[in-house]
Amino acid sequence: MLEAENGEDALALLEGTIPHLIILDVHMPTMNGFEFLKRLKKKPETENIPVIIVTSDEKIETRTEVFRLRANDFVKKPLEQNDFIPRVRRYIF
Repeated sequence: MLEAENGEDALALLEGTIPHLIILDVHMPTMNGFEFLKRLKKKPETENIPVIIVTSDEKIETRTEVFRLRANDFVKKPLEQNDFIPRVRRYIF
């Protein structure tokens, strides 16, 4: 498991490794989740990494935008273990 302080750091981490899954918030310092998804999905080497968005932002516009940017799933905070763990298991082999 890798952890990054912000979107810029996360993208830098991806230069050296390709994870099975990225769990991402929409609201992050330095770069928001929308911009991170745009950059992630633009590169052929990272475009197929599954992304689960976890956020307290419940607006339908936010949900629509993350799926338009090719996120794989959307979960709102607070997380419920019985809901979240099965979503993660879909992508972890």
